[in-house]
Amino acid sequence: MSNPSENIKDKASELAEKASETAAGLGEQAQQAAGQAAAFVDEKTGGKATELAGKATEMAGKAAESLNDAKDTAVAAATDAVSKVTGSDDADEDA
Repeated sequence: MSNPSENIKDKASELAEKASETAAGLGEQAQQAAGQAAAFVDEKTGGKATELAGKATEMAGKAAESLNDAKDTAVAAATDAVSKVTGSDDADEDA
């Protein structure tokens, strides 16, 4: 029979991995969309809004970095919670 603590730890690690992949993908999508929007605005304004479009793209990049930082914090918190629930100090090895 399998150990319930190990099952919890394994499931939490699996969910943390999925959350990490999703967050990374969203950050990349946000940056790509901002770049495409900036190029569109730049084209339609004949370059008159290049600076503004660049700032928007920069802000999207910062938002993506923040999302990545939040993901790292969430994964660490989940790993810590799993360790406390299972009484295991090695939960971070699977995260």
